[in-house]
Amino acid sequence: MKVKELDSVRAKLEAELKRRGLESVYAKHIRMIDRELTAYRKGGKRQERRLERIVILMAAVLVESHLR
Repeated sequence: MKVKELDSVRAKLEAELKRRGLESVYAKHIRMIDRELTAYRKGGKRQERRLERIVILMAAVLVESHLR
């Protein structure tokens, strides 16, 4: 996956959380996603694992926010 695509998905996720008024509830999760995205951009040995973590975090936030 390209970094641009990941950034786009992250922005859409944050916009959805803002729309629902849950941005402050998931602020910690957004910071975790940002941290992983920054590390993914830098490169390194564990790129595949970082990508998995990013996608799992985004999916978890989206699913959990829908259950609220």
